[in-house]
Amino acid sequence: MALSGIEIFKQLPKTNCKECDFPTCLAFAMSLSQGKSELEQCPYVSDEAKAMLSEASEPPIRTVSIGANGSAVKVGGEPVAFRHEKTFVNHPPLAILVTDGMDDGEVDARLEKMEQLQYDRVGLTLRPEMVAVQDTQGDAEKFAGLVGKVAASGCPMVLISSNADILAAGLKACDGQKPLLYGADKENADQIGSLAKENECPVGVKGDGLDELMEVTEKLTGMGLKDLVIDSGARSLGAALKDQIAIRRAALSGDCKPLGFPTIVFPGEMTDDPLQEVTIAATLIKFSLSDCIFALTVGMKQALVNESSNPQELIEQIKSMANKARKDGLLALEDEDFTNVFLQKGVQLCVDGQQPEVVQKILGTEMDNSIQRMQLGSRIYSGIGDAAPAFGMIGTLVGLVQMLANMSDPSSIGPSMAVALLTTLYGAFIANLFAIPIAEKLQLRYQYDRKTKSLIIEGVIGIAQGESPHVIDEILTTYLTDSGDNSGGQEPVAEGAT
Repeated sequence: MALSGIEIFKQLPKTNCKECDFPTCLAFAMSLSQGKSELEQCPYVSDEAKAMLSEASEPPIRTVSIGANGSAVKVGGEPVAFRHEKTFVNHPPLAILVTDGMDDGEVDARLEKMEQLQYDRVGLTLRPEMVAVQDTQGDAEKFAGLVGKVAASGCPMVLISSNADILAAGLKACDGQKPLLYGADKENADQIGSLAKENECPVGVKGDGLDELMEVTEKLTGMGLKDLVIDSGARSLGAALKDQIAIRRAALSGDCKPLGFPTIVFPGEMTDDPLQEVTIAATLIKFSLSDCIFALTVGMKQALVNESSNPQELIEQIKSMANKARKDGLLALEDEDFTNVFLQKGVQLCVDGQQPEVVQKILGTEMDNSIQRMQLGSRIYSGIGDAAPAFGMIGTLVGLVQMLANMSDPSSIGPSMAVALLTTLYGAFIANLFAIPIAEKLQLRYQYDRKTKSLIIEGVIGIAQGESPHVIDEILTTYLTDSGDNSGGQEPVAEGAT
């Protein structure tokens, strides 16, 4: 749990020595509470206070550093569930993959491409920051040679192997770096954990599901290891998103310490199609995992299943309840039958004796949150619609480059061109038959939802204040689309939609 600046100040030495580059201990404490400074900047804080403050101020998802010598990247440290609540504390780093099964030419080409691959976006330079080195041959000497070549680039590394001896050989070739040792599971946790502890390296933990993952993380933390990066083992987009949201929620609740670590995902193991791989990666990075899982489940339901209420029928029901409440009191509404959950909640608040202004605040907040969720879903599907054609075109360009590189073989030109154009077709299908229509439908839904719930709030407040049914009717009919609408106030449908 985060401490306030005053709570931190009480644990500081209060010398105002200025050696922390702040004029007073209070100013330093306020900076610490905002996450802008490190406790190590104070040379006089006691060990007892340091231990207490470190534990109390530690984020629910631990911050883990990968690499050394000034090139380290930090992951984790996230304090919120949704990206709109707070920007990234540490943005998700991207890694390219090289294996000891590749020849030197392919490895060199990937490392060279890594240096060239970067994009400038809104003042940020986006590029791969890490290299994942994977053991596929079971040859410690060959793996160490590949790690040595990659280490020369100075990039932080992820060493991937389930064999602790092979990871140890790779570590010796790391030239002082602190790579992430990935591959600790329930079978080899003791060996890889001991290796990581001896070399002060972070550990990548893999489980077959969340239960097994927690079992392994508890074992490693029991060995004194704290810097873990976890992988639930899911290798499909749906399963990965489901596990990621479960991990994040459990960690942020503060009740599940074994999952309080940053996560790692492998889009390259979820598909063999490069277009799908980059689309999966872009989706996971552009929006938080909590946001993505909402969009792919609840967002789809909101877009395709019509659960909206007829506004005209709502008005008639509210008028009837207003008349009943004026005659017999608000308690008479307790046994009323409802088809709209939002209306039922509002009436129940009135029956429970809440003041009209309290009812209005509660219902207004719930309405705003509901609309924000649908707006978020719309943005996510719009993001997928933007990304898919772009990556489809990238696939086409890559295919054309391969085709032009084999112009000496005329028989290969036709098939190569067909494959190159097919990626653009896939991207167009994903965007225009799936993502963009759902995004536009969600936009219509949240506009309609705002109008319907505003109508309900006005009606419930009118009932609570004892307004006459006639006055309530006059107020609520203004929420209908127009006075001559004969559709019964049904949800609007976009032009051309079915």
